[in-house]
Amino acid sequence: MNGNSSRAQTPLVLVVDDDAIMRILIRHALRKAGFEVIEASHGDAALALFQAQRPDVVLLDVLMPNMDGYTVCHTMRHTPGAEHTPIFMVTGLDDVASIDEAYQAGATDFITKPITYPLLGHRIRYVLRASRAMRDLNKSQTRLAHAQALARVGNWEWDLVRDRFLCSSEIFRILGLSLEETEFDRQDFLRAIHPHDLLSVTQVWNNAVQYGRPYSIDHRIIQPLGRERIVHQQGEAIRDDLQRIVQINGTLQDITERKQVENELKQYRNHLEELVEKRTLELTVTNSRLQEAKEQAEKANSLKDKFISLVAHDLRSPLSGMISALEYMASDEETPLNTEHQDIVERLITIGKSSVHLIEDVLNISRIKTGKLKPECDWLDLRQKIDKNIHKLNFLAQQKGILLLNEVPEDVLIYADPSLLGEVIQNLASNAIKFCHRGNWVRFYLAHREPYALAVEDNGIGIAEEKLPRLFRIEEKTSTTGTAGEQGTGFGLPFCYDIMVAHGGSMTVKSTEGEGTIFFVHFPLHPLTAED
Repeated sequence: MNGNSSRAQTPLVLVVDDDAIMRILIRHALRKAGFEVIEASHGDAALALFQAQRPDVVLLDVLMPNMDGYTVCHTMRHTPGAEHTPIFMVTGLDDVASIDEAYQAGATDFITKPITYPLLGHRIRYVLRASRAMRDLNKSQTRLAHAQALARVGNWEWDLVRDRFLCSSEIFRILGLSLEETEFDRQDFLRAIHPHDLLSVTQVWNNAVQYGRPYSIDHRIIQPLGRERIVHQQGEAIRDDLQRIVQINGTLQDITERKQVENELKQYRNHLEELVEKRTLELTVTNSRLQEAKEQAEKANSLKDKFISLVAHDLRSPLSGMISALEYMASDEETPLNTEHQDIVERLITIGKSSVHLIEDVLNISRIKTGKLKPECDWLDLRQKIDKNIHKLNFLAQQKGILLLNEVPEDVLIYADPSLLGEVIQNLASNAIKFCHRGNWVRFYLAHREPYALAVEDNGIGIAEEKLPRLFRIEEKTSTTGTAGEQGTGFGLPFCYDIMVAHGGSMTVKSTEGEGTIFFVHFPLHPLTAED
């Protein structure tokens, strides 16, 4: 007790977690449930608060820097007076080894993440009741020890020589008898013992009478109104100068309430053991299922990769042959095609090349996702790299009347894969041209407000707000017809995003419909300038 009267009604909970968000969520849930909360973000602070405040309950995160939860729990558990303080280990680790380590460190129970916050308060109160019962039991045992040293407990004497049985007034109270009952002998005492326990009591009495053996036994008694109580009886033999057993002295103590608490604690302990056994079994089954699911997923991915490669190869080869044949037909001067047929052949060539490009995108995305296509990075001149890639798009931009602007300063170096970064630049530039009208512009520049980022901005038609969250998802269909009727596969932006993630960076977008779009290519390392 800290002398704070409010603590009698409001339990104090110490929450220890290096994650500030988790502390806020737990604090909110516990205060809403009527608890007082103090917090610590690391082990040393938690131990200091534990010593100073002596909380009623501790919620302790397992994974923390410097000092992990197991060490903190072990230290708290071995603090004098904290033997029965409930300590919950809060963890996202759900394997059997972690649970065993938590209990070995002295944890009362564990709470797995994600936490079910509405039930958290009920669970803590449940354990608090058991903890308080344990404390009450220990206090009762301590007081009883002092009482036995200072005052007489109900006692009796059996004089074997005169066959006389004498009892103190406390014996009458325990047996539920009135002090006015003058005639009370050994047989009356034995009749008060529960019939199912009588044989055990008479056996220890006989051993004391015949062999002088001291005894200690718990048994039941039945009071006159049929009320059943549990008592603890101790006895010892008294010898005379000739070492003959002449008297048996005994004490009787009512331990009904203590036994009830012990039974409740035993039931709670059995319940906890059943919960641990059940959860251990569930974790074992879950781990087995997860392993099986992992193996199935790996097999499925392997089959998918093989399938994509086979389909891509089987499609790419005949398509390439068809395109070559069509190009030959379109350029054959000996047997030239008429205008209508020439137009058809050129459209077929365009469709064929688009299909080949689609196949290449699918293959590249698959390789990126599976880790087979890994960036081979080097320091590159960013301005030169942009100039080289947008040069390929100058003819397309000129046809649509769109201005391409490279505003990246000279001598800016970035650390990236030359080929893969070229794919990103070309995809973003061609995408911007696709959605611009005549007279619009596309510009490249370093976005100083976005750290480590290259910005690709246009003042074209923009992107609908509801499409923005889905632009980089391969499974989402977001392809839109361009301002000149251009068609797309919908794979370009997901491929660019995956390339930057493979670099350790990312890609984001801002857009206003009718005003334009900005794509930000985020690099993992800050670009180097001439000053650097």
